[in-house]
Amino acid sequence: DGDVVADTSGGSISVSDIKGKAKLDTSGGSISADRVAGDLVADTSGGSIQIEAAGGRVTAETSGGAIVATFTPGNSRGGVLSTSGGGVTVAIDPASNLSIDATSSGGSVSCQLELATAQSSKTRLIGDLNGGGASLKLSSSGGPVRIRPL
Repeated sequence: DGDVVADTSGGSISVSDIKGKAKLDTSGGSISADRVAGDLVADTSGGSIQIEAAGGRVTAETSGGAIVATFTPGNSRGGVLSTSGGGVTVAIDPASNLSIDATSSGGSVSCQLELATAQSSKTRLIGDLNGGGASLKLSSSGGPVRIRPL
């Protein structure tokens, strides 16, 4: 029933059922976070990041793998998800209010949600979901960016 801080230089981190915030940092492995109710910060230079049922704002950065993140229904907190070593895939509630900025230099950007689009190309998408709201910034230099509904 509190916040969690996990830091390692040589391995993976896995947490679940966190009622508060989580700050997860590793330089040598992957990160898995399941059911974090508060804001989540996940940072690794050596692996992928897998997030399920994110209840708060998500900041996830890796240089060594893909990021896959699923937000809880009603979560309009946004965040920043960035990788240079793979793709980014997010699943968000179609009823949430977000301002989305997605870019990929290593693949395409695709969105299965109805956005009021300000800019759209194969590698960049800027638009508002349900009038906009908190910023959700997605970027990849190593693969595609995919946005899909829950």
